[in-house]
Amino acid sequence: MNTSLVIKLLVIAAVVGLALLSTRGVYLHRMLRRTVAVHLKSGTSMRGVLQGVYVDSIVLVHASAAPSGAKEFTPVDGAQVIPKANVDWMQDLNTVAAGEVS
Repeated sequence: MNTSLVIKLLVIAAVVGLALLSTRGVYLHRMLRRTVAVHLKSGTSMRGVLQGVYVDSIVLVHASAAPSGAKEFTPVDGAQVIPKANVDWMQDLNTVAAGEVS
């Protein structure tokens, strides 16, 4: 195989790889400083302002929690650091459903 062809293919692969890596977590970063609900795999739900998004965790401030099966949210003190591995799914609570008046 031609050496220049191999180099061109490696450059293309590197560019594509960087493009894919740069888009990871973009949506979560768009939710920064917004009120979110975080539903954990344990069944607990948390609500708060998304302050940080990191490789392995997210940070909520002004948060409240509702253990599995609870109807009411209880305020929790301080910043809540939640490992991403524990997150089942998240909601952006600032979005308005179609047809609703904001």
